Amino acid sequence: MKNYEFTFSIKGFGVFFAVMLPNILWIAYPPANDILTTNLSDYTALNNTMFISQWIMFALLMILSRKIDTEIESESESSTDTFYIVSCTILLIGYYIFWVLYYMAITSSVVLMGMAIFPSVFFIMFSLLEKNNIALFPAIIYTLLHIGITYSNLP
Repeated sequence: MKNYEFTFSIKGFGVFFAVMLPNILWIAYPPANDILTTNLSDYTALNNTMFISQWIMFALLMILSRKIDTEIESESESSTDTFYIVSCTILLIGYYIFWVLYYMAITSSVVLMGMAIFPSVFFIMFSLLEKNNIALFPAIIYTLLHIGITYSNLP
């Protein structure tokens, strides 16, 4: 914890908002053929663990940041950061595309799994980009449960 500080992260909030935006729209304006309402596990403990890990991850990304290292960033770290930024961008755009397909009543297994995989991996990549290893653990738990529950509910 000595390498971290509690401070509001505008980037963490932006990431949270960017991924939650389609979910907010879904709550306000659900599509006609809305099968996401049944995307829960038969086991309450799995659902609760998924939701708790999701909110812990959100909180850690928004209020816990790595202390800025005063050393000059190496070229390999810069290229790694570029990889994570490009990955996050592709994953977020893909996630939005899956939501558009979902609203077009395309509810194939590929679309539903994409809606689970893309934002989940996005959070892992963002945690790695920010070097927020503490947020990485609930992100991985959330990812495994979200993908597993979605897979178990495929039509």
